[in-house]
Amino acid sequence: MNIKKLWKSLFKKTDSDETPATAQVWQPLVGSNMSSAFAEIPEVYQSILFISTNATQAELGYFRFKDNAEVYRDNPQVRPLSELLDRPNPEMDLNTFLEFVYGFLAYHREVFILKVKSRGQLAGTRNLPAQLWPVNPKECTAASFDAWGVSAWSIKGVIYPAEDVIHIRYFNPVDMFRSVSPLTPLDELIKANKAAMKSNRAFYENNSQAPFILATERDLTKTQMHAIKDAWEAGHKGSEKRGNTGFLSGGLKPYSINTNNGTAEFVENSKNTSERILSGLQMQKALLNMTDTTNYATYMGQLRTFWQNVIRPMVRKVESALNTSVVRPFAPELELRFKYDNVEAFQADFAEKVKTAQTLASIGYPINKISDRLNLGFEPVAWGDDWWINFGLVPASDYRAGLTAETDDTKACTCTHTKSTQELRKETVWKRFDRTQIRTEMLMAQKMGRFFLEQGSRLKRAAKDGTLNAYDWGSEDKALEKRFFPVVADAVRVGIGFGREQLQKSVKAETEEAAERRYLGKVAQRLTGINRTTRAKVEDILTQGLADGQSNEDLAEKLAAEVLGGFKMRARNIARTESTGALNGGTVEYAAELGATKTWLTARDSEVRESHAELDGETRAANEVFSNGLSHPGDPAAINAGEVCNCRCTILLNYK
Repeated sequence: MNIKKLWKSLFKKTDSDETPATAQVWQPLVGSNMSSAFAEIPEVYQSILFISTNATQAELGYFRFKDNAEVYRDNPQVRPLSELLDRPNPEMDLNTFLEFVYGFLAYHREVFILKVKSRGQLAGTRNLPAQLWPVNPKECTAASFDAWGVSAWSIKGVIYPAEDVIHIRYFNPVDMFRSVSPLTPLDELIKANKAAMKSNRAFYENNSQAPFILATERDLTKTQMHAIKDAWEAGHKGSEKRGNTGFLSGGLKPYSINTNNGTAEFVENSKNTSERILSGLQMQKALLNMTDTTNYATYMGQLRTFWQNVIRPMVRKVESALNTSVVRPFAPELELRFKYDNVEAFQADFAEKVKTAQTLASIGYPINKISDRLNLGFEPVAWGDDWWINFGLVPASDYRAGLTAETDDTKACTCTHTKSTQELRKETVWKRFDRTQIRTEMLMAQKMGRFFLEQGSRLKRAAKDGTLNAYDWGSEDKALEKRFFPVVADAVRVGIGFGREQLQKSVKAETEEAAERRYLGKVAQRLTGINRTTRAKVEDILTQGLADGQSNEDLAEKLAAEVLGGFKMRARNIARTESTGALNGGTVEYAAELGATKTWLTARDSEVRESHAELDGETRAANEVFSNGLSHPGDPAAINAGEVCNCRCTILLNYK
């Protein structure tokens, strides 16, 4: 018995069930047969499939309102919702479900989604449907109305209350409750095209020959005419008999009926119909490979426009409907969003925006205004409304004068202009570091958070299998290095760029590479310490669990809760420490190559730890340590973790 038959046998309705107005029908209701146009017209078929499959590229994510933070699908708060959407019904995964939803929306400009509830649903999920089924709009009619609109829908003759049906539709000025297919205005044109196609088919089945008559001056009886006609068609009619030799006797002569003009008209009408169908579906020829005159740049431009004007509004309708009818009744503090990071159509567009943003940032334009103007989608930051002063725009005389006045302790300078220049330089260096550190920290936190999630899953599986005692921690070190090391290396290179920018002097590329390698060698040992901390916690949990006689399943759950509990905070702390260390480490390594000096620079706010506040303004040679024993803020060689954890200090470079 297949799943449909089993489902029907288990949940077949009886006369003793609820009244039709409130009943639940426990049968799959997938309307997979759209219309003959979908099956018979290539432009319709290709367009609908293109829209439905492309729209599924937008990835689903879950977010909290209060802090706009993404919530991972394994989070206990989100898990029932993510499990429902991962498998909306027994016959569909999320991708298939969305293909049906988007396909119906593209073809009919509306779609119905049936929410099926379970009589035995678990506590805590009672406001969450057990299943979601997309339904063909052709199978749905309004069953009853109240003062607010449709109160019940009829689906395949079964009545459902409106609260059990999600109805997503486009604007219709004639009927506010139903939409109109974009092909409806083209119905007569499509019928005419079908008729023309049948006529054209008959032409080719007739040897691709125009119709002709057989003429003779003799008087023939009907019996003779039919005999001649049948004999000729038997030998020559049909494409498989093309090329047969014909014989005419008794004075018979063939006369062709010229249809060249009709053939040309068919071709032109077919082309016109194709273009009008594509226009009705808002589809471009180039997207369906129906033209040979489009290059890659034009194709990507049309694809981006198509996503912006057609697919993205459709995705937003689905997003809004699911939030209103599914997510918020279950978890009011959550919402789902479709993310477009992996959508090819927006990759080139985003890259161009980033280039523009870099240009604007280089001339000092506020970062928040850049994000808003270019619609980059970045969250505003506290310092993002400030204008910036590029180091290269500071007058060299003021720049050198400021260095001399600040670093030469034997000279007392009371020049107000010189002093303000140096203070401005400090402020500029700090702001430049702060905004870069925040971006780097966010990226590192994301990488580290994903590593912790993946590691937690691996440890949970090992606990269930009873193989935790022999766990390969060496592979975890390699996984961490693969995930995190490239980000640290990028941050070091940025820090080297800071050094180059402050000192206004370049060195050879191989010298910069050597500076990068020196710092990465220092930080490698500290990264392995992250796994040592996790391993110690796992061993404690394992020892205690065995002593308490816990099963592998219980041990796995406790392990996942302990290891993954607070993993985001841990990832954030590590990211802040390592981003500060890598940026400053690259800067100091560069300064050491040029024999410059370095000055400890704090954020100068209430969050600065007391020991670092005392270091503010302390100057040392680039290859020396400060009075706290650190080479720079976030130094990976630090013995005392309290001196580097969550540090936000930076380095100001000076010439000797």
